Amino acid sequence: MILLLTQSSKTGANYKIAEDCKNLIRHFGKDAEIRNFDDIGREELKDYESFIMIVPEWNRSIPYTLKGLIDNSGWPSILQNKDVYLIGTSGSIGGNMIGLSHLTDILDYIGAHVRTPKIYIENIQSFDKESESAKTTSELILKITQKACLT
Repeated sequence: MILLLTQSSKTGANYKIAEDCKNLIRHFGKDAEIRNFDDIGREELKDYESFIMIVPEWNRSIPYTLKGLIDNSGWPSILQNKDVYLIGTSGSIGGNMIGLSHLTDILDYIGAHVRTPKIYIENIQSFDKESESAKTTSELILKITQKACLT
């Protein structure tokens, strides 16, 4: 099973991306679950094969709830040797590039396998997956969900 992690209300833009990923994962014959970073405990992380993190930009970095989840994942981390795919989102330019760079360093340190490509979505509130300008991003989301299903 694949875990889609984010920090969003069920009507938020990040949750909608997670739902799209979940539908794609089902299309590829796997199961997925969507959880917020602060709604899952350390022991529950063991049950998942791989992770797709939809990471909103908070103060030019990652949500403290995600950092807390990682810090509480034990040592060695439960995320060690797990595949992690990253989608960064922001309300303006950059798509949380700085935050995903920081997160990549953290995940590398604990031994998670950060997979490519990383996806950066700018202006998340106006992101329209059906638009011509979002075509490349939508193709990348399809690519990482397919890769996550193959692990």
